[in-house]
This record gives sequence, structure tokens and C-alpha cells, in this order.
Amino acid sequence: MGHKNILRHYSPDEVLYHDADHFFQSLNSEIRRSQKSIWMEFYTFEFDSIGKSIIKNLSTASQRGIDVRLIVDGIGSSSLTTQQIRFIKKLGIKLKVHHPLPWQTSKFASCSISEFFNSIVNINKRNHRKLCLFDQKILYVGSINMSQLHSRRFSGDFSWRDNSIRVSGKPADLVKEVFELSWQGKYSGCRLFGKTLSPRKSSLRINHTKQLRKYFQNDLLYRLKTARKRIWITTPYFVPDNKILQQLNDAANRGIDVRILIPRKSDMRYFPLINSLFFRLIKGSGVKIYEYLPTVLHAKNTIIDDWVLLGSSNLNSRSYRHDLEIDYVPKSQVAKNSIIHQFSYDLQQSRPVELNDIIGRYMVPQIVGPFFKLIRYWL
Repeated sequence: MGHKNILRHYSPDEVLYHDADHFFQSLNSEIRRSQKSIWMEFYTFEFDSIGKSIIKNLSTASQRGIDVRLIVDGIGSSSLTTQQIRFIKKLGIKLKVHHPLPWQTSKFASCSISEFFNSIVNINKRNHRKLCLFDQKILYVGSINMSQLHSRRFSGDFSWRDNSIRVSGKPADLVKEVFELSWQGKYSGCRLFGKTLSPRKSSLRINHTKQLRKYFQNDLLYRLKTARKRIWITTPYFVPDNKILQQLNDAANRGIDVRILIPRKSDMRYFPLINSLFFRLIKGSGVKIYEYLPTVLHAKNTIIDDWVLLGSSNLNSRSYRHDLEIDYVPKSQVAKNSIIHQFSYDLQQSRPVELNDIIGRYMVPQIVGPFFKLIRYWL
């Protein structure tokens, strides 16, 4: 049975998409309506049917004088060839590759030793965001990449389960400065820290600096610690640090309804094994674990009581420490309810996972568990 996606419209300030095809259609409409600027950041941008459609409309927008900028990640978008990148730029689209691999640059053959090693040092620092900013007033954030893998139209029942949200007003205005910093390759000195981007004041969570990363990590730990009713988490990659694990265990032990939803089918072959190793550390406390069966589950949602978070961040060290991410806290109750209802629907297409299932499915040497715990800093 194929997975079901729900699209619902809310107040003019928040529109939530659980269906990638509607998301892509909406992006194309925004591109055609834009009057001044179109700025995008995508971890994965593929030159497939979806990507070509977006590129065509971006080119048309550029021809009518719109400032079109695109940032893609060097690893996430490694399928883009040098020829394709040149082609995109010739269409009038300003394109930059975040921390490209050495051989992805035209200067690779003549680069200095210091330039080569600098690119190697940055190889673990990725831009994992998926955001679109139109006229600096309409913002899309979520976990949908620019790829037909997310599209039911092109991938059928194998299309990934994912979501994104469209917001307008102040959140969109705040992203303007952060995008400019990314465009310039600057990742410190963000003036928004502590004021407009504090967890208690902003619906946006942008981890552009170490201070902001710590801010939002501590806020999440506090919310887990003070949860009164439920903690429902959807994540494709379950590699939490010890503090998160401890709070999940403590919450379950004090009677909180803690549920973790992960995919049975992963886009990363080794992650079902890694997920299972970390599940062994929490299963005994009463945490309920579910595997989503229909297809790859790529959404990243956290529900703590009536507080909801969605975006690009995974529950792993990569998002905590290394990658650039952007998340959003919906304000309208109808938007929050939609994510809660989607979680409940996803559970109906999932199966509970017992500890014996985990042990029986992955018969691996005991040394493997400590090994993955050791390297989770890079996962």
C-alpha cells in the first residue's frame, strides 16, 4: 500500500505540505510570481525532471531581471557535473557550491597544497538546509530536497515521505541576513544571535554559529525534561547524543508517552543497523519504537506536548555539530494539528519494534555497537 500525503492550507502566514508534488508546484508558482529576488539553498539539487523544471523557471525569472541565487552542497549535490553547473550559470542563475570537493572545482589541477587540505578539512561541514526565499518575504523550509525521489508523480509508491512549510512575514525577513552570510561563505558574527533568533522569541531555528547551536540544543533538552504528556519524534537517522538519550529514557520512566518513528527502508544502507544499536540503549525504559513500512521516511518532526518543530535537522551529531540547518516552529494550532495528525497516520502504516526484533534482525558482533557510538560524532 502506498503512503498517503496530506496537504492543508492554514492562515495566510503558514501553509504546510506533506506532499512533495504540491510543494514543487507551489515553488514553480512562486518563481513565476516573484518580482525582485529568488534565493535557494538545497543540500541535494539533482539535474532530473524536477530539477530541470525548476531551473527552466528560474532562468525565465532571471531573464526578466529577478536576482536568482542558488546554493547547493558539494556532497549532497555531487551528482551535478561541472558541465551541468556551467549550463545552469549560463542561464543567468547565480550558483555557488558549499564546500565543494577538491575535484569538483575547475581550479583543482592548479590548486595549492594549502587549498587542497583546506577543502579536506571542511569536508565534514555541510550545508544541509532546504530553503527558498522569495522577494525576501515568502519562505519555504523543510526536509524536501530538489529531487524526483520525493515526487509521487515520478517515483510512484516509492516516493519519499516528507514535508515542508511556507511562511511569510518576520521569519522570512530574518533569513535574509543568514542567506547573505552563506552566500559570502561567512559562518560567524551573525548579529541576530541572542535577540531575534533566541528560542523563546523566534519561530526560526538557524544554527549558523556555535552559540546558536548551543542555544537550540539546550532548549530542546529543556523541553524534553519538562514534557508533561508526549514526546513524538519522526527521524530518518536516530543517532542522538548521551544527553538526548538520557532525557528520552527519563521521560519514559516518568510516564511520558515517548514514541520514535523511523523508516524501515532507508536511503542510507547502513542506518537501519545504526538506528537499531541506539534503540538498544533506550528500549528498556519504555520508549516505543515504530518502523514506517511503505517507503523511505525522510521527514524530521518533533512533537513535545503542544510544541512542534519541523525542518532539515536530524537527530544526530551531524545536525548538532557540523551541518548548517534551518528549522521552524509553527505558531497556528491548525498547522501544529496537521503535523500531529500526520504522525498518527504514519503510525498506522508502521509496526512497533521490540527489542527481540532488533537483536534478531541484526546479529552483529558486540564490538560493532561501541564502534558506532565512538564514531557517531561524524554520523
